[in-house]
Amino acid sequence: LAAARMNVGSEGLANVRSVTDGMQHLPTPSVEVRRLIDADVHRRSSIQRRPAAPSINPTRTKHAGHTIAFDGHGPYATPSVIGGTTYSMHSVDVASAYGQMEATTKHTGDVWFQFVAKVVRYFRALGKEVFNVRFDRDGALTSKKLKTRLESELNVTPQYASSKWHEGVAGPEVNNDILSRMAESMCARASLGQRYFQAARQ
Repeated sequence: LAAARMNVGSEGLANVRSVTDGMQHLPTPSVEVRRLIDADVHRRSSIQRRPAAPSINPTRTKHAGHTIAFDGHGPYATPSVIGGTTYSMHSVDVASAYGQMEATTKHTGDVWFQFVAKVVRYFRALGKEVFNVRFDRDGALTSKKLKTRLESELNVTPQYASSKWHEGVAGPEVNNDILSRMAESMCARASLGQRYFQAARQ
């Protein structure tokens, strides 16, 4: 069940258990159980639909807080049962891969600024210097108003990934993709296919 919920194979489950507090008490899967986990057709099908990652990656820094990538996920057809939110904003520090997320019902430039400001101030409170914030080409993120506020109020430089090049904000994209794969495999396992998603949109 734990492997299905996290959409991982037997090796991935062992790695998660080794670094996650509270999971060490789970019984060690037998050889037969590990085979069942790795034969999960729903998890494998959600992975196989993704193309291989390209070999070119954006410039990385080794200093935590130096550059932080941002991306959004949504809007979702069905509001969350917790707060009715339909969109989530993600940030991932390029050097440390430390991530933060906030759910919302809107993703305007003003809402994005508040989230970016919270993340930047978090790192600066830890004594880290934040120089760059990186986005994709979403309209709310490329507005002149947001760019001006980021530069003048937060003293950071906005960076924008090339159009259609999702690896420019690779950290948040990976997190979003993992969540999508988990949702797809869980719905498939429950025999909820396209009809489920179509009903959710109505």
